[in-house]
Amino acid sequence: MQKNKMRIAILKQLREELVSTYDLATSLKMKREKTKQEFVREVNHLASQDVIIPVYESGKQYLLRR
Repeated sequence: MQKNKMRIAILKQLREELVSTYDLATSLKMKREKTKQEFVREVNHLASQDVIIPVYESGKQYLLRR
């Protein structure tokens, strides 16, 4: 998946309320190792740009869109 398509897919999923990182990855069907690495890289990029906010609760990571 291209970088921009991955970012758009992540942001579309985060239109809802809090979404766990695991649920987000499974909804985007991250099965191949290369795709998983791209997903992690894109989530980290979006977090570093302050587009999404990682929230931790009870040992789980959730993502929230700004």
